[in-house]
Amino acid sequence: MCVLIVEDEPSTAEAIRDGLRLEAIAADTAGDGDTAPPVREIAGLRLDPFRREVYRDGRHVTLTRKQFAVLDVLVAAIIATVPGAGYRIHAQAEAGREGGDRA
Repeated sequence: MCVLIVEDEPSTAEAIRDGLRLEAIAADTAGDGDTAPPVREIAGLRLDPFRREVYRDGRHVTLTRKQFAVLDVLVAAIIATVPGAGYRIHAQAEAGREGGDRA
């Protein structure tokens, strides 16, 4: 599960997000309802948690709701534990090196 926090006061949104993370709940923040939530990308996988769309190397992947929920949690957890949030992570075989580049 991923929660979207829509709050125009950044410090309040961050405090709520931090509290949810302590409970192992992934959360994204937006300053208003029109702000586009982030799309997660990792190793050729592109995941849009709010449209429930998944693409692997540009090709659409059809998942059940449960499969999508599991993938969303895993991708959010991986990205949350990688130093320097906002990085795209490339598989070593695809990128030819370790690490990532700035998104």
